[in-house]
Amino acid sequence: MSLTDYTRIQEVLGAVRDLTFKGGNVKTGNALSFIAHTMISAGALREEAAKIVILITDEKSSDPVDEPAGALKDAGVTVFAVGIKHADKKELSQIASQPLEEHLFYVEDFHHLGSLSRKLSRRLCVTASEPPQPAKQTVNVEKMVGPRDLVVSEPNYNSLRLTWSPATGKVKGYQVLVDSLSVAGESGPRDQQQIVLAANESTVLVTGLQPNTKHFFTVLAVYADVFGEPVTVKGKTTPIPPVTNFRVIEEGLSSLKVAWTPPLGKLSGYKIYIPESNKPGITSEKILGGDVFSHVLENLHEDKEYTVSIYAVYPEGPSQPMSATGRTLKLVPVKNISLQNETTNTIQARWTQVRGASGYRLIWASSEGSVQNVNLGDAYSYYMIQGLQPGTEYTVTINPIFGIIEGPIVTAKATTLSSSTVQILKATDITVNSALVFWNSVPGATGYRVTWGPTPEFFGRDRAQQLTLNSSTTAYHLRNLAHDTEYVISLYVLFGFMEGPGITITARTSPLGYASSFKVTSSTSTSISLSWSAVPAATKYKIIWKSAGAGKEREAAKSQLLKGHVREHRLEGLLPNTQYTFGIAAIFGTSEGKVVTLQQSTAGPRDNLSSPPSTISSAKSVTARLLPVNPHQPAFPTASSSRPRTTSAQTAQAAKISSPRASPSGPVCSKFKADIAFLVDESSSIGQSNFLKVKDFLFRIVSYFPKIGPEGTQVKVYYLHSLLS
Repeated sequence: MSLTDYTRIQEVLGAVRDLTFKGGNVKTGNALSFIAHTMISAGALREEAAKIVILITDEKSSDPVDEPAGALKDAGVTVFAVGIKHADKKELSQIASQPLEEHLFYVEDFHHLGSLSRKLSRRLCVTASEPPQPAKQTVNVEKMVGPRDLVVSEPNYNSLRLTWSPATGKVKGYQVLVDSLSVAGESGPRDQQQIVLAANESTVLVTGLQPNTKHFFTVLAVYADVFGEPVTVKGKTTPIPPVTNFRVIEEGLSSLKVAWTPPLGKLSGYKIYIPESNKPGITSEKILGGDVFSHVLENLHEDKEYTVSIYAVYPEGPSQPMSATGRTLKLVPVKNISLQNETTNTIQARWTQVRGASGYRLIWASSEGSVQNVNLGDAYSYYMIQGLQPGTEYTVTINPIFGIIEGPIVTAKATTLSSSTVQILKATDITVNSALVFWNSVPGATGYRVTWGPTPEFFGRDRAQQLTLNSSTTAYHLRNLAHDTEYVISLYVLFGFMEGPGITITARTSPLGYASSFKVTSSTSTSISLSWSAVPAATKYKIIWKSAGAGKEREAAKSQLLKGHVREHRLEGLLPNTQYTFGIAAIFGTSEGKVVTLQQSTAGPRDNLSSPPSTISSAKSVTARLLPVNPHQPAFPTASSSRPRTTSAQTAQAAKISSPRASPSGPVCSKFKADIAFLVDESSSIGQSNFLKVKDFLFRIVSYFPKIGPEGTQVKVYYLHSLLS
């Protein structure tokens, strides 16, 4: 129960009556410290109220009590000690406030505890009537601790970062001492460095250090007239960073090109070393600037392996070397030369590129003695030789070029075609929207290109189209053409990337057909059956009908689409004795053919031999069924269930709630403010029966303070065992 939990005396007395016994060990010192923290440090006490702690115990504490009790009293708390039976009187005198005769009480047995209630309550009332005890003023002595937790981070080849937790007290600044250590671990005076920092700094990047060297760092806090305790740490700089990703990126007959990724930091430049070709064991040096990331090594021997080393040079010195191995190229011919896609005047030459070649020289000579050549760049791997004679054999040679050096020659032969035209191109199987085109095969062709489109007279009916086909195809079915339209159809022969001469024909699609033999096969007063002949290429049929006669001109015609295989249809739901106009049109994809019409009247009602179907009225029987009762739904209340019932638990609860015992006669303290905390011993030595006597004692004491709340007395009860468990 807390100091501010209750505002009425009945509530406090009820809470005391409900206290339960748990048992346990006793550590009074810890309990007093806990009260000091929760009541005083947490600000739970009122400044204008007396602050009182009442200890009730029958044992000696297992921990020291003098310091915790002194802390309470120094904070202005009046401490009362009530000892029973086995309680240590010397320990109680350390706990209780002075004078002891007013604050220390003792009885030999729990039966006599009630005799103290009147005397203790009077002393409590007197204490509550007096001004609150002032807290003792403590003099804070500034402690100078630190700096602490000094660590080294961000290692670099010429710098390290120091970070620490700030020192306590009024720090004026910090001094950082840096000593470089020799290989033997000793520092020299010449290597010492001093850094001065402001008081609000707790980290510094120490620069200007020697690479790959151990350093000794000391940080001191500077006060007004003294240095604080030093803290030290060791750290080591990293070696000077070398270049990374050093590699040979390009080989030549007499050269190698190397590249690298530059390291971080301020570089002075690079040094590259390569063995001399004619001087075994001797290397040549090349000095480069710091902004260079690649270099070409020249004047090397053909087809020879070289190991190249590079150093990154800093003001502090050179890095460790990085090496790469490369081999110069060997003078080799091109591979896999082939001559293909021959036409009457062209031959295509293809070859595999040679690594490191700066270009290629291609020469072709006819059997008649004509010789021509061309110089090509290093990116070429094929070339179309043009301007050749039909039916002529040609000798083609190619060799790679490396700067001013020409590689070996490779030779191949091929003969141009005597003719490259298509001799036959025809269109057959022409319908309203398609035509089959076929042609003769051309030797040496790699494919064909077919184009088609309407002639100028029929522009607008269709668009021009084209299609490329492989060399094995000699026929193609043109579809989705416009009906009754003349088309220009052309065919071109392909030889690789070259295209030979074309051949052209014209063909005209058929006009849209119409349904013939359209007639009525039977009729009734409400229906008419129609039939017709098939129309070639028709995909659907459209039936149209409308009643004819005076007054029917504005009536909308009705229509129905039928599948292309249908040849007859029966229209239902017509009016008796009425003349109708019927039409049929053949559908070709998205086009509609000519409409063929006829007229026919339906028969009168009396002329119809078939009678309309009779309407049969039917009734459905309704079967009643009982719904099952859901066991999870509550049943409607009955007369018996509506009566209030008293359970055994309620009876026990009612028995537990009894009127509080009458307050004992004695002093009543209701005019003063007090914050009272009871510290009750519930150790195992007390036992259940004696704990009831302690509760009765508490009940009597609290009864003397009828005014509960912020304007009167505030009460809190602590268990010794509960605080420590």
